[in-house]
Amino acid sequence: MDDKNKAKPEKQPEIINPEKIGRESAAGGTPEKINSPEIKLTPEKPAEFKDRPAEKSGSDINIPGSGGLAGISNQQKAGQARQKEVEKIMEENIEEIFISLPPERQAEFKLAGERTAAEINGLFEKGKATMKKIMDLVKKWLSILPGVNKFFLEQEAKIKADKILEMNDQ
Repeated sequence: MDDKNKAKPEKQPEIINPEKIGRESAAGGTPEKINSPEIKLTPEKPAEFKDRPAEKSGSDINIPGSGGLAGISNQQKAGQARQKEVEKIMEENIEEIFISLPPERQAEFKLAGERTAAEINGLFEKGKATMKKIMDLVKKWLSILPGVNKFFLEQEAKIKADKILEMNDQ
């Protein structure tokens, strides 16, 4: 048999420990190499993050350079458009009252209004929107306003709930 025809044993590639890359060993000045086939593929979470629950990702994730919301389905876009319409209906006829509020109360009222609109939108998405539920949500939101008459609350809640239900029917 020729020495040329003999099969040479294949060299196994040396596994480099990813934690040691960039560090020089005392012996040769090169990164340390390990012969263990076990490599940890996922890094451990730092201790400060181990006990923290994972954050939920929202549907309105902005990707830089995308020019807007990315990865949103048509159904989600329709839901967002419906929520904006609900917000517009809710803010009708209360501009004067809103402007007369102090800035910190304005921020509180606005945030509560956005949450209320989101809740109403959620009712529509689930198919559980009723006049009573919408009126209750709107009344609860309007009750944040200081010194508002009980009859005004009822009347405005009824008007806004009617318009919201009509808007959704279209």
